[in-house]
Amino acid sequence: MTLEQLGWDDFFVQQIPAKDFDLVGRICSEFKKTYKVLSDQGEFEAVIPGKFYHNSRNKNLPVVGDWVLGKNINDNQIVITHLLPRKNKFSRKIKGHGLEEQVIAANLDYIFIVSGLDDEFNVRRIERYILQSQKSSAQPVLILNKVDIDDNIKSKRAAIHKSFKNTPSLFISALKNKGLSQIKKLLKDGKTGALLGSSGVGKSTIINRLMNKNIQKTADHKGKFSHGTHITTRRELFLLPSGGILIDTPGMRELQLWEGEESIQTAFHDITELAQHCRFMDCNHRQEPGCAVKKAIENGEIDSERLDHFIKLKEEIDETQKGIQWHSKPKRKRR
Repeated sequence: MTLEQLGWDDFFVQQIPAKDFDLVGRICSEFKKTYKVLSDQGEFEAVIPGKFYHNSRNKNLPVVGDWVLGKNINDNQIVITHLLPRKNKFSRKIKGHGLEEQVIAANLDYIFIVSGLDDEFNVRRIERYILQSQKSSAQPVLILNKVDIDDNIKSKRAAIHKSFKNTPSLFISALKNKGLSQIKKLLKDGKTGALLGSSGVGKSTIINRLMNKNIQKTADHKGKFSHGTHITTRRELFLLPSGGILIDTPGMRELQLWEGEESIQTAFHDITELAQHCRFMDCNHRQEPGCAVKKAIENGEIDSERLDHFIKLKEEIDETQKGIQWHSKPKRKRR
């Protein structure tokens, strides 16, 4: 394989420092303190030196999709000496009340937001993923899976078009192997996509179909291995036989937002554009007279639930940013 097939381009060439190294590689899977790295010299197990690990303090460690430089230890093991700057990343706030960023995957061309068309279909959840995707330069693409079991696909198509008309949407059935050619067309040689979404939406089944073999385990809702619930436990990068690269990720029970003040303007462009025509510049779109957003809701142009979610997400982002700013202030020493 070549570095170009792994996604290498001129952006990363310009990031290489003038230091000694034996190889350039891309992180394809991560464990506790070790990684699997792919390069034009083959596949290697990679470790991080203690100093690198200590200096990063878990905030700038390599993740799947990253490019690294390494020095050979033996025939199949390297030590990572340098993490190259990222072209982009998909992140979330760590679970709970902590104010730290968790990078899920790096250096992406496409962010595939996978949703099932079964009882778990949730427009509000998709909005959250779209909003977080806007922070990167990668193209978000909706993958609506399980068209084979949906009895109400027309209304769901309408809901998707109404809320995400500027985002490409692919309706597929991974189980029946229908519509996957649409993903292959996007993932040409050297292009990288990441599958993101909740458990059970079919990400592992999509990987298995595109890889032409059962490389990722799936399970039904009773826990038996078959088609169904996503049981992936770690992020992993795959080179597709048809070309391109796809990163599989574990299902996310929650996606807490990390930054996104500018992204919300893009993700909810319909609301933010209408807001410019409100009578008051600081309109909250609740009880104020002359509110263009409220008028659009009354006319059926926007769902009231979409506005409620917009306000909720904006408050969540503002709260996180206030916390980050407070913690970044220099603390006064006690005398």
